[in-house]
Amino acid sequence: MNTILYDICKDAVAKSASADEKDKDRLVQAAANAMMLVWKARREGLLAFEKAAAVQPFAPHYLHQLTEIITEGRDPELVLEIAAGGYWRQNPQGINALIRYFYIRSMLLAQQGADTRLVEEVLLSLLPEEWQQDFIEEARQEKKRLEQMLQEKTEVQFAQMHPSFQNKQLTEHLQALEMEIQRLSAAGMKRLLQSTGVEAASVCLYACGDEIREKILGCFSSTMQESLMQDIIWREKMSEEKVMAEIIKMRSILQELQKRGEILV
Repeated sequence: MNTILYDICKDAVAKSASADEKDKDRLVQAAANAMMLVWKARREGLLAFEKAAAVQPFAPHYLHQLTEIITEGRDPELVLEIAAGGYWRQNPQGINALIRYFYIRSMLLAQQGADTRLVEEVLLSLLPEEWQQDFIEEARQEKKRLEQMLQEKTEVQFAQMHPSFQNKQLTEHLQALEMEIQRLSAAGMKRLLQSTGVEAASVCLYACGDEIREKILGCFSSTMQESLMQDIIWREKMSEEKVMAEIIKMRSILQELQKRGEILV
C-alpha cells in the first residue's frame, strides 16, 4: 500500500514541479478543499463525503467515484487500488496530477480516521514552502465556514425537534420538572447539572420546551452546547422509559439539593 502511494506521490510531485505563481491559487484552494472534506467526515461521518464532494470546485468525476466507494465501506486497500488504477490510466499532467493526489491521500487518511492535523501536515509537505502559509490561512477560512454552516444547521434541526409523549405519567413528571427549573437561578441550574451529569442534561434538552432548553444550554460553553445539540439530533430517538427514568432522577436530586440548602428557590 505504501509503495503504491509513494509511486503516485513521486509522479504527481514531478509533474507539478514547474508550477509557478499563476498556479498557486488553484493548488492552494484544492488542498484547502481536501482538508474541508476531511473535517466534514470527522464531524458528520463518512456518509457526508459524497454530498460534500459534489460541490467541490475542482472535483472531477474521479473524486465523486472515490468518495462513493469510501462511503460504501470498501476496504482501504481496495479503495487505493481503484484510485491508483484511475490515476495511472488517465495519466493527469501538470498541477492536475498533484491535485488528484491531494484528494486521494486525504480521502484515504480520512477513511482511516486520521487526525486532521496529520492530514494538514501531509498536504503542507506537498506545497512549495512559499505557498504553505497561504494554504494554512485558506484552510482556516474553509474550516470556519464549515463550522458556521454546521452550527446553523444544528440550531435549526434542534429548534424543530419537539417530541410528543404518550405516557401520561411521564408528561406529568416533565411538566413538574419544567416548573421547578423555571424557579431556579442560573447558579442553581448549574449546581443541579453538576449533580445530575451530561446525560441528564441531554434528556432534558431532548424532552423540554424552548425556555427550559435555553436555560440548560446557558450553563455550558458554546462548544459544549453544539456538542449536546448534535448528540441529540444524531442519536437514535430516546425511549419514553429512558426519558422518564432521567426526569424522575433529576427531580429527586433537585429535591435533595434543596433539602440540604445547596439550591435555594
